[in-house]
Amino acid sequence: MNFWLLCTIPLGLFLPSSPPLELRDGDRVVLLGNAFFERELPTSYIETLLTARHPERNLKFRNLGWSGDNVWGHSRTLFDPLERGLARIEEQVKELRATVVLLAYGMNESFDGPAALPRFIEGLGCLADRVAALGARVAIISPIRHEDMGRPLPDPKPHNDSLTRYVEAMSQLAGKRRLPFVNLFKIEPRPGQRLTRNGIQPTAEGYRVYAEEIARQFGHGLEQSVLGTRSGEALRRAIVEKNQLFFHSWRPQNETYILGFRKHEQGQNAVEISRIDPLIEAREKEIETLRSALTSVPPIPHPKSDPPAEVKP
Repeated sequence: MNFWLLCTIPLGLFLPSSPPLELRDGDRVVLLGNAFFERELPTSYIETLLTARHPERNLKFRNLGWSGDNVWGHSRTLFDPLERGLARIEEQVKELRATVVLLAYGMNESFDGPAALPRFIEGLGCLADRVAALGARVAIISPIRHEDMGRPLPDPKPHNDSLTRYVEAMSQLAGKRRLPFVNLFKIEPRPGQRLTRNGIQPTAEGYRVYAEEIARQFGHGLEQSVLGTRSGEALRRAIVEKNQLFFHSWRPQNETYILGFRKHEQGQNAVEISRIDPLIEAREKEIETLRSALTSVPPIPHPKSDPPAEVKP
């Protein structure tokens, strides 16, 4: 199957530079990507910062990150044919009525080396086009640098050489289509600092650093970060709880038995999924209240480590 044939929706947006990302009142922002987004759920720094930057705007976020996913949506196909991946993404984005979609791909594909780069860029452009055709504004986030964890672990330089080419090509694609683009690859740890747990998966501290960089590069300046303030931490915790509820809503345990080809066995339990929606709405109201109070509480020092807030699949 030639997956390139699935890319049939031209946008015609070929202009020279990438604009900043504008978040408007009422926007529904979807984080769509691989493990970088899924594993960000326990901290939810990205959503916290973008929410706090515009406390007067009614912004709603949904995280559709899926570990191991690629621009063709292969991880989302479950037991379906691989060519169902893009259609599954379109269904998910459409159901959420997304007005903004942040795309974070490229890390998984980069392990295939420079030879696979043309196919990746074709796939990323296809995905951006498909999402935009649903009425959403698209922005692209690059993979992070493969952090050197020291020997005896492998030297990450060959992989970083590959990532360099991928990030440059992603930037060029964003520029041609006038899509906002964030380069996280340029971020390197300070001496003695670790941004990842294994070279490619961020720690909580790493996610804080990357989230602040995303906010900066998207043009949502951080004159004073809310991270490390009492009000900011209350907001973040409410967002984490909301995201955990949503995760269990769209990624239920035993999905094959509840919604898939074995639903004839336990499909009657699918009714429980809709009962999560009121819980999510309650958290949304709490978030709305908390974001309006962000400037009323003085800052406190940033904690040395973030409390675990597990999102269990």
